[in-house]
Amino acid sequence: MPQKIQEFLRNNRETLLICLIYSAAYLPMAVNGWFFFDDAVTAGFRQNLESLLLTYREIGWFLAWPAYLHALFFLPGEQAGLFLERALVFALYLGSALCLNSVLKVLRAIGDRERLFVVLLFAVLPVNTARIAVSNMNYAVSYFLFFLGAYCLAAYLRRPGNLSLRLCSLAAFFVSFSTNSLLVFYAAVLLFILLFEAERPGGGLMRGLRRAPAYADFIVLPAVFWLVLRLFFPPYGNYSDQNQLTLQGLLGWTRLLPLLRSYVKSAVFDAFLVRGAAAVLLALSLAWLVEKIRTEKEGFTSPYAYPAVIAAGVLLVLAGAFPYLAVSKYPVDFSWNSRHALLLPLGLSLLLVYGTVALVKLFSFHRVVSTFLLSLLTVTYAGASNRAYSRFLREWVKQAAIVEYLKSSDIAKNGGTLVFDDRTKEAYDGFPQETYRFYNWSALLNVAFNDQRRAGFNSASYAEELDRFLKIPEKNRGQYFMADYKPGGRAVKVYILPSSRGTREPGSAGRSFRALAAGLPREELRTVIQVNFAPLPSGGGNISATAK
Repeated sequence: MPQKIQEFLRNNRETLLICLIYSAAYLPMAVNGWFFFDDAVTAGFRQNLESLLLTYREIGWFLAWPAYLHALFFLPGEQAGLFLERALVFALYLGSALCLNSVLKVLRAIGDRERLFVVLLFAVLPVNTARIAVSNMNYAVSYFLFFLGAYCLAAYLRRPGNLSLRLCSLAAFFVSFSTNSLLVFYAAVLLFILLFEAERPGGGLMRGLRRAPAYADFIVLPAVFWLVLRLFFPPYGNYSDQNQLTLQGLLGWTRLLPLLRSYVKSAVFDAFLVRGAAAVLLALSLAWLVEKIRTEKEGFTSPYAYPAVIAAGVLLVLAGAFPYLAVSKYPVDFSWNSRHALLLPLGLSLLLVYGTVALVKLFSFHRVVSTFLLSLLTVTYAGASNRAYSRFLREWVKQAAIVEYLKSSDIAKNGGTLVFDDRTKEAYDGFPQETYRFYNWSALLNVAFNDQRRAGFNSASYAEELDRFLKIPEKNRGQYFMADYKPGGRAVKVYILPSSRGTREPGSAGRSFRALAAGLPREELRTVIQVNFAPLPSGGGNISATAK
């Protein structure tokens, strides 16, 4: 091997290890070529720039910049746009982890081994699986800008005379606040500055507080952004009443417990007990790699160091959860609402790493025991993330199969109202998207027939969804793929059923996925599910009575 390559590998072992484990966890997301959740409405998929601008201006998004990004990425076409945006999301979350790795090097209290595991767990914890939706690309951009701002700040603290680094940090933080929850999570940045000043020679907590005026621009930055947003970018229209503070939300901290329990289950049961041998072997391999990487810094040996970092982890979990709980948006695992867990990984990773190390020290076990346990956590959570996004590959196959059935059905072609009864969720655990909304069905109809004369509704909530549709101004209905739809015409009941062959038949979904990826004929998609059609009486009232 050439000497330059050997030197590169030797000098970048940590970075390469982070990239390797992150890629193992998220590669199934990066190669997915379908649209999910709100992609059909708030991303560039079959949406023009004018429609996107309207959406993000109504949301009150700072400068409506996601609209321009979506429009740009979808210029080469729909399939290229989906792959490009997912590739960007993949890179942005990885970049956030690498920025965090550099930031934590500044703090003397964080040892090298602990820092590496904090970053690895930060990167692979199975939170925010809704990142699969390209409509959430704006959150990925904000997330990366936040950690890029922290990276520039850390570099400035090491070289205080470099004004350009300070300005870059402030600019990155300011734009990142477009995701408003980061206004609260910004407390982590102020805590970082305080700890840095306190760790300086002759420092201490009081010295850190006395140095606050030197960082006045960082301290007032969130207030400046909030004023700009309230004055010039207020939400309106469909989003005028979103994100309202509620007493129920402010008191809803217990809603975090099911999420935390699911992470424990993922690590202990799903990934360890079920896949124990493989998990242990991979963990041993990772532990060996970590021990081989030179660790120059052990961190503070003070008995207060571990409780202090654990307390910081608790504060960061609270800071990451509060902006969502306060407006009654509760984070869950493996669904659309998992996006509300966007800011939990940093605090959770600190708790997992330092809780594990403190426990091992309490029982006076050798350091290698904690290295193995942390490696096991990393491997199991990376596996949980990989399986979560692999399920979305099956979801891609399922939705493509629905489109193929719709295309081949004369009943569906002639129907104006299609009422869907999806029974695959009850039969299989392999399809991760929860009940489709009316615009999800209408988007599939648009893909099948390339027009907006039809509308899709859920069987169990037909009346409510139709009422919601009727409240949408006619000029905005094209955004939901229903511009030319007229209620009360021909109606069709669509039954989506488990395949007679079963989606769990070995290789059936895999063969269908390969057919999709290769652009081969899609007759085999019909083996994934069954779709049956039955005409319904015309007229909204009759449909409502028979839809269930």
